[in-house]
Amino acid sequence: MAGFSTDVILSTVSDALAMVTDCFNRCFDDAVDLEFGQAQDWTKAVGDERLQKPGLSLHLSILTGTASRPVEMLALIPDTLMPAWYLTPDDSQGPRLGTLGMEWAMLLLPEDYQDGNFSNAASPNLMLTLQACDPLDECVWMTLDVLRQGSNVGQIHLFCPVASSFEEVPAAAQSAPAANADPDLIDPAELEAMMSGAASPPRAQSPVSKPAVDSDMLDPAEIEAMMASASSKPAAAKPAAPQPSASKPAASPQVAAAAAAPPAPKEPEKPTGPTPRERLHRLMKLEVPVSVRLAEKRITMGQLINIGPGGLITFPKSCDDLLDLYVNNRLYAKGEAVKIGEKFGIKINEVGVENLRASGVFSL
Repeated sequence: MAGFSTDVILSTVSDALAMVTDCFNRCFDDAVDLEFGQAQDWTKAVGDERLQKPGLSLHLSILTGTASRPVEMLALIPDTLMPAWYLTPDDSQGPRLGTLGMEWAMLLLPEDYQDGNFSNAASPNLMLTLQACDPLDECVWMTLDVLRQGSNVGQIHLFCPVASSFEEVPAAAQSAPAANADPDLIDPAELEAMMSGAASPPRAQSPVSKPAVDSDMLDPAEIEAMMASASSKPAAAKPAAPQPSASKPAASPQVAAAAAAPPAPKEPEKPTGPTPRERLHRLMKLEVPVSVRLAEKRITMGQLINIGPGGLITFPKSCDDLLDLYVNNRLYAKGEAVKIGEKFGIKINEVGVENLRASGVFSL
């Protein structure tokens, strides 16, 4: 892949290992040490027993990928290195996994490669996830040894580059529960029934479709005579049931069943416009301005004029108070300032704005 260097990736991972370890410990409330193990061709991972287990997959998008074939780094964490809540995180644990993906995307990838997109998902089998992501020929397999109190308890596996984003991973490699399954997918039981039905004897076709004349069919002249005799009789009298002709046998059960069968339902017309999911995907690409506000207050014009280099301005806000995150100049969330590498960030603690009404002056 043009513009991509595995040597740059290896150097970045090695330099950021201390901060990567800190992010892992903060996410899972752990106290482990990460050490760089080895780097080798990804094909040597095929059949490795360490990947034949469930775990968590992190997908970190790389900017150098083309639009037709997205490229990313894949991080696989076995379940033995994480608490059980990673499978069903609650409202406070879910953002932890999201923060881990965001921080690792900034730390494990060089700044020129950072796309800003990342995702995570629980995987029933890490090897299936790896194979579904279709690693490139130049893909490198990097292992990070996890040490707890000096003992090696497992490895975290990094693969870069792989040529498939998380949305393109087949359903067989994902761990979505059955309750959240895609309604467009065929259920395995339904698929088995369809396969078994294909082996059953073919249904009897209507004699009309046969090229030869069936002896069980009524002659057209006889049908026309029956209709004429029925219309010539008075309305009050019930027409007698037509008796089978002596020279012609009665209609076959197949013909009667075909005549009594209801017409086949018409297939619903497929919508020509974009689906709701496609319209929502378009909105996901819109950019909105995001800002963090430290504090604010009102000052007089005289104080403003006297402001100069070296001056101090105090604000009525404690250092322990949360910072305000604004989206389009509207308060969206609150969080605390954090340092990510050499850059400033904000860790979200609260989402949404709750206007608290002051208690009444009078009480009844």
